[in-house]
Amino acid sequence: MTEAMTNDQILCGITSREAAQAKGVIKYFTGEACSKGHVSERYTRNAQCVECARAHVKKCADGRKHLKAEYDKARSETYKARKAELSKKRYAEKKDEYAKHWANYYAENKESLNKKNKVWREANRERLEQYRIENSDRIYQYRARHYKENYDYYLIRNRARRAAERSAEGTHSKKDIELLERKQKGRCAFCVKPISSGYHVDHIVPLALGGGNGPENLQLLCPTCNLKKGAKDPIEWRRQNGMLL
Repeated sequence: MTEAMTNDQILCGITSREAAQAKGVIKYFTGEACSKGHVSERYTRNAQCVECARAHVKKCADGRKHLKAEYDKARSETYKARKAELSKKRYAEKKDEYAKHWANYYAENKESLNKKNKVWREANRERLEQYRIENSDRIYQYRARHYKENYDYYLIRNRARRAAERSAEGTHSKKDIELLERKQKGRCAFCVKPISSGYHVDHIVPLALGGGNGPENLQLLCPTCNLKKGAKDPIEWRRQNGMLL
């Protein structure tokens, strides 16, 4: 008799399947060994030995471990991909909001963040250099892709750098350029030709002559007009082209 046998079953004298069915219990005990030598309780529904059933379940579980591992791995990858897609979608919807938030955060904590970054870079110089060497192609491809996708941003940053070199006041953003294009109705500010195929952002009063970098000192010119104008004074430039006496 096994430990699983209860006192109630013993007292009730359930020693056959028919008796167990009559009493509505799920197990019974005959005291006889099964075909595999187990002297154990049996299930009422099919007369199967409990020990044999447990061994079968364990065997199936062991055989399915690799299947479960593969299932769990596939499920995890699906979850990660879905989470990444949702994060990407959420970022795309709130890209400007996030950019504004982190720009404000950086502006408010610029000194401390720069100090922390400098300390970290100094402590991990060899690690960073090793990463650059091992991932040079990857870094180049990322920078090329980022430059292509954010071309306007790099142009704005370049103008800001040139303005800073000359201590010029004012800043502008991509939205300022888009607003300027709408105001000019998509045409060159000088020759009035369409600039849908491309344009240059020109400082009306050149930075070299003391002009600012704010939107009030910007105009959109077609490449031909901008290259001809160069860093000339706007009044002199128009006089040379017969637009002023």
